[in-house]
Amino acid sequence: MLKVQCERPFQFRVLNCEPISRGRGEVLVRVKRVGVCGTDFHAYRGEQPLVTYPRILGHEVAGVVEDVDSGASSLSTGEVVCLFPYRSCGKCKACLRGKPNCCRALDVIGVTSDGGMSDLISVPEDQLVSCNGLDLDQVVIVEPLSIAAHAVRRASVSSGDHVLVIGAGPIGIAVARLAAFRGAHVYITDLRRDRLEAAAQWGGSDQINVIPSDTSLQVVRELTAGNMMEIVFDATGNKQSMESALQYVGHGGCLALVGIAQGSLCYPHPEIHKRELTLLSCRNALRDDFHYVIELMRNKKIVVDGYITHRAMLVDIKHVWTEWELSMQNAVKCVFEV
Repeated sequence: MLKVQCERPFQFRVLNCEPISRGRGEVLVRVKRVGVCGTDFHAYRGEQPLVTYPRILGHEVAGVVEDVDSGASSLSTGEVVCLFPYRSCGKCKACLRGKPNCCRALDVIGVTSDGGMSDLISVPEDQLVSCNGLDLDQVVIVEPLSIAAHAVRRASVSSGDHVLVIGAGPIGIAVARLAAFRGAHVYITDLRRDRLEAAAQWGGSDQINVIPSDTSLQVVRELTAGNMMEIVFDATGNKQSMESALQYVGHGGCLALVGIAQGSLCYPHPEIHKRELTLLSCRNALRDDFHYVIELMRNKKIVVDGYITHRAMLVDIKHVWTEWELSMQNAVKCVFEV
């Protein structure tokens, strides 16, 4: 079987190993698609603090059930599934309060333990979500879209809200699209005009308004008569952007941080106080977010075209990885086929 291991930063190793069998009480899945996100690129460069080496990356996984205990499972052989990569302890205060996405001992498959860049994986059944009725290209983007769905739900976006998304990467574009589904007036800004074009194309130019970053503050002031936005999402993971996002938030508004930056963030307390600002961090996703996204796909409200922009065979990872990193200006989602 094929297995791709990141031996150390900047070094992939493609291995041909003996096929694995199903672990006791687990489900054996034949991997068909693996999505690549910023976490994977950071891990490759040694810039992801939670990753240790060697590590098999890949937490955005679509596959087909290969082997399962038919007498003790709700899944069946041949069923299309996506990986639910978050393993929580079920015992800490966060888990007991219904927030397993921020479990104190959270393990993320493909980040803190080995992931899906392989022919086969064996995982507990509760790490899989049935996606029958969807094609594999749809299934592989369920996880990143669920991240966005979780952020939109956490920020309580509702009809009529004025929402600004900062950062038109794959998560930012998805946040914008999902906020628009809730009836919000959605705007998205980015330094890169090609990203904004992708946002307009995939998100729907009739639902999402793009604003170049060099005029964004002025435009927001004019659009809102100086009241600014009810909800601002920062999906950049950039410290400077996350700090300056405050200027877009109106009084009584919400700033939701979807990305993560290294180090500390600094906000002027008088500005936060006079706004009675709600500051949120949005981490990972819940199983309900996965089901919500899957249902949107089944109802054809989310399409893959325009979101998956780069694809290659996993065995060719050494040949395409650097090219993909360099082409991130015009990439939305990169996907390996297995």
